[in-house]
Amino acid sequence: MSINTMEILKKHLESNVGDLGITIFNQSAFRMEISANPSKEEFETLISSLEKSVEKLFGTRKASLIFNNLRNDLVKYDPTFDKFFSYRFDDDLEKSLENKGLIRENEVNEIALSMISKGCEFEEEKIVFMIKRIIRKKILRDLIEKYVTDEVRSFHDKKPFYSEIDIEHFRTELKSKKIVISDMDLNKIFEKERLFRKFNFLERKESEDEDFISKYSQLFDPKIKNDYNYILTDAKVISMMKKNRILRGYFKRPLVSQKLRNSFL
Repeated sequence: MSINTMEILKKHLESNVGDLGITIFNQSAFRMEISANPSKEEFETLISSLEKSVEKLFGTRKASLIFNNLRNDLVKYDPTFDKFFSYRFDDDLEKSLENKGLIRENEVNEIALSMISKGCEFEEEKIVFMIKRIIRKKILRDLIEKYVTDEVRSFHDKKPFYSEIDIEHFRTELKSKKIVISDMDLNKIFEKERLFRKFNFLERKESEDEDFISKYSQLFDPKIKNDYNYILTDAKVISMMKKNRILRGYFKRPLVSQKLRNSFL
């Protein structure tokens, strides 16, 4: 890296927690075998480890403040860190939202304010933007997986004894429909369907459909749909919803606005 990040990190810890900071730094760098000139990935891994150590000693708020200031200082020395740390921040944020369902607009703002109160130094507007982007990305992945799962089930019905060539043709057909999914994820869906068919898959299939309807039908509830405008104005999300055999029926309902009904066709 173009600057001596290890020295900056060491001095930052010393100025914030004294000699104990230097001790923690030396022990962690030695234990993790971090060189004097680490890659950005290695350096962020070291920072994350040190942050956890400082958190145990001084609490979450102080640890967050110390290391957010460090990251901001590093960006001043080397602007390329801004993009790198933002990417890592996205990763951490996505993990924290992993088990949450659809999140309303006011809940997004609450999450952003909560993060700021815990020491996050990103501006509220930027955090809100990141949260909404990650939620939309999660929904899109979910919709694609559901679409591909339905297609795989239909494929099994038509070709119970399929070959690798058949699967390649299936992949080609998905690409022609502009459905983007990795080979690894597609293989998982095929294997999951194979096991479903072997072990009483019909009951599980009905349960999956019920869960899916329960999750996404609320987007079309006229009483609360305004809470999800940031989702319903996303072209890719709406396009995938209209491809879904369950959700596309919702766009035809009288209570759904004409604008939404005709959007992103």
